[in-house]
Amino acid sequence: MQDFVVLDDGRKVNKKAFEEYQQYSKILGEEYKLLDGYLKEQENIIGSIEDDATKNYLIQKNYNDWDKFKFNVVQGFSSLYNSTCYTLIKTVSNITGTDDKWWSQNADKNFYHYNKAVDKLREAYQPDVKFENAFDSWGNFGKFFTQELGTQGPIFLTLMTGAPGMAAMYSSGFAENYSRLVALEIENPGTEYSQSHKFLSSMGYGFSEFVDAGINYMGITRALRAYTSTTKSLKRGWGAVAKEMKNQAIGAIPYTILDMSSEALTTILQNKISGRPLFENVDHATFSAGMFSGMFQLFPFIKGSVMVNFSDSKVLNEYRDNLKEITNIEKELAKPNLNLKAKEILEEQRVEIMGNNETILNEELSKLNNMSKEFTTTFFAHVNKSEELRVKYDAILNDKTIDNATKRKLLKKIDN
Repeated sequence: MQDFVVLDDGRKVNKKAFEEYQQYSKILGEEYKLLDGYLKEQENIIGSIEDDATKNYLIQKNYNDWDKFKFNVVQGFSSLYNSTCYTLIKTVSNITGTDDKWWSQNADKNFYHYNKAVDKLREAYQPDVKFENAFDSWGNFGKFFTQELGTQGPIFLTLMTGAPGMAAMYSSGFAENYSRLVALEIENPGTEYSQSHKFLSSMGYGFSEFVDAGINYMGITRALRAYTSTTKSLKRGWGAVAKEMKNQAIGAIPYTILDMSSEALTTILQNKISGRPLFENVDHATFSAGMFSGMFQLFPFIKGSVMVNFSDSKVLNEYRDNLKEITNIEKELAKPNLNLKAKEILEEQRVEIMGNNETILNEELSKLNNMSKEFTTTFFAHVNKSEELRVKYDAILNDKTIDNATKRKLLKKIDN
């Protein structure tokens, strides 16, 4: 007979469920205490500020890092698109001598108001962590990295499209400088720049961004080639793949240095064109370039390092044999006339073998204590897929019932 607990109002509830409820209620209560303590601490800090305007400014900010990250990503893509449109309009109007026409003037005003609206929307979020404060604590660096990822992510993803991405980078630089000069004219009556100055200086500004984008693109494509070259080395085993990845990673250092140098020179040139102090923001731009370039270039090395931990021949052979056995069982299960008892036995065998492979993976994961669980789990999902491809590769290669022409076609599909 099942045990029950009688509540004060006479209701009967399952005893086990009630005990679990009490346990979770206690945990929830402790979490609420932590939250209350945090809120009181923030309230005391804000209360210690005497200036009401500053206090109101801080209270109204959105301090959610995820919300700010999403805003930066969406705004990054939006800015690239709008900058491209604006650049096309201003290029056509300047070349054809029609910059004084209503459609060109409207483009100036609309882009000016667009930038102001974006600035206003950005004010709703917590201020950026400045580069000089990024290394004060791990928390600061985490926020700094997240904000850089949000702003630079759309740029790198756009660059991966090749020529269209590089054109977008040129447009971004051109629009940034041209709209800056237009804003100065709008906000300072009496200030006026010649069309040739606005157009030519913006072309120079955009071209410097284009050159930097080209260098970044070379680094990105090199890293992607290094990462995806694994497939062709599969037939030589994971040890060979690991060695190849590490060898390719040696060539990453010059690309990272080139990316950093290019970003520094681009920032200096753009500062010169815009009239800002020559070395303003150079340290920030150079560090960010090095950080992201390093991530791209060193990932093949990390991948190769992980493969070394998974390259023991006995482990790999056992793992592959299990995959072959699973494939054979699945073929049997696919037969239409299989009786129910045989199906149950085969499914039990498949579950057991899959469990053995999971055990192997978990043992390999334990060797990678210096890497996050998310990273290693994702990586070994890739390992599993790659090993399945290798099993298929070997099966096709050793199948004497398939002619060579058909083999080549089937193997080509796997290579791709």
